[in-house]
Amino acid sequence: MRAAIADLTDLASNKHYDFVYTMRSMKLFVDFLEVHIDRLSSDCKQRLTKLLDVLQEKSREADHFPRAEKGESRVLKKALADARLILFNS
Repeated sequence: MRAAIADLTDLASNKHYDFVYTMRSMKLFVDFLEVHIDRLSSDCKQRLTKLLDVLQEKSREADHFPRAEKGESRVLKKALADARLILFNS
């Protein structure tokens, strides 16, 4: 799991990567966190927080994500906010 989070963080940090692909997994992150948040180690939570912070920074750069469909950016930003809230409240 650590390797997957590290890979996603590296991808999201890359200027040339269309981060919308990672953002499309936010609903899955929310679903995962809702079920497993209490079982995650503090290290894993910190790594996820770093990933979500990188995605939050990227999402602030544009109202509409490159390669996103109409209305998708708003939905993805909401899912990101939900995932961050779950981590913050854990």
